[in-house]
Amino acid sequence: WLHEATLPGFVTSPVVVERLADDGRGNPRYQTRVHVLNDEPTPGLLRLRYATGEETTQASRWDQTEPVRLAGHEAVEIGVLSTTPPREIWLQPYLSLNRQDVQLTLPRVDQEEQVNAEPFLGGRPSEWRPVKTADIVIDDLDPGFSVESDEKQNGVRFGGGLTSAFLPAADMDQGLPEWNNRPWGSNQWRRREVSASWGKYRHTIALVRSGAGTRRAVFTAELPHSGRWRLAYHLPVLTSVPRDRWLGTYDMTLLAGGEERPLEFDGAAAETGWNALGEFSLSGGETRLEVSDQTSGRLVIADAIRWEPVP
Repeated sequence: WLHEATLPGFVTSPVVVERLADDGRGNPRYQTRVHVLNDEPTPGLLRLRYATGEETTQASRWDQTEPVRLAGHEAVEIGVLSTTPPREIWLQPYLSLNRQDVQLTLPRVDQEEQVNAEPFLGGRPSEWRPVKTADIVIDDLDPGFSVESDEKQNGVRFGGGLTSAFLPAADMDQGLPEWNNRPWGSNQWRRREVSASWGKYRHTIALVRSGAGTRRAVFTAELPHSGRWRLAYHLPVLTSVPRDRWLGTYDMTLLAGGEERPLEFDGAAAETGWNALGEFSLSGGETRLEVSDQTSGRLVIADAIRWEPVP
């Protein structure tokens, strides 16, 4: 493994949380289960870290599972038991294509309904694999994502503040500068790690502060056939950014079949996760969704789009 040039990459199933029958002393028991697949040929290590109890009480605690080794293209089901439903759960991979910890989405739990099942703690082999669909998803890390600008990069002004000659070179993340909250970098599209964003291994977004509409994030997809397609836009949870204060209406344009269609999207009122932008009768071939930096809010976020064929 030390001599391999490749890395493992982990994907997970939806998390299941159920209340089991109380133990012999009448204490509640909650079962948490999740499948983890190493979707690469290289073996790797991972563990789960989870929090239980109310965050502001003394009963709050963090626990973690033992490390689990997965061979290439192998899956495992991991079970966790707790006396209260978990309030957070994280996949913690070791050296992998995921690069950092991934927060998993927890379902709502009916604490009154009890499930008659044997408790499961630890890990066991799994045949779980992600469901394959005809959907086409373009993430900000995919080849179909790019950024464009109508402004000439002449090196005189950068972000409306200091001259670029006096600024340190930005750290790059797969073609985009890393987000660093510096005011002079605010008018460029930048990449930021966000655990709740869309992504297979890494979870990132591209974002930019509001501007004049001259800088665009572009999602390019190739539709394999003509027909009716449903377009959706993914918006992640941003715990450090109040959505109603930072996000507003977007300036979006769909270019497909030789036509330009302006689309409406309000980031402040959008749902967390996938948001429908509309259904379109298209002839197939290349489509472009352009998202400019013009907005009624203070930030524009580009995470992922999804094309779904409509039966």
